[in-house]
Amino acid sequence: MLFLGTAGAVTDMVIQSASTVRDEVHGGEPVRLQARNFAFVPRSVVLRGQRSVTVIVTNDGVSQHSFTMDRLGIDVVVQPGQSGTIDLSPPALGVYPFYCRFHEAYDMRGAIRFGASRTRD
Repeated sequence: MLFLGTAGAVTDMVIQSASTVRDEVHGGEPVRLQARNFAFVPRSVVLRGQRSVTVIVTNDGVSQHSFTMDRLGIDVVVQPGQSGTIDLSPPALGVYPFYCRFHEAYDMRGAIRFGASRTRD
């Protein structure tokens, strides 16, 4: 069983390192994040003119992950094959970093930018 988990983690690392993670721009719909073994996809999200959003985190990996935002006091653990839903309404516009507390050492982190204007990023 440990071998299968390790093999899955290594496979996810190879797939992740071969894929390009781009910023996603959203305009009202829920933000969908995939939590893989050592990365969030997408890694960053820009919300134009929005002050709140629903984030759906789906764990596509073989180990548990968290969606943790220290600035907003959020720490949601998502088990493999499961999803978690988080409603975010930050007190101010700006960039709000998030990370997986189990895999932070592997740079499993990202950010959501609230309130970007249409004329500049």
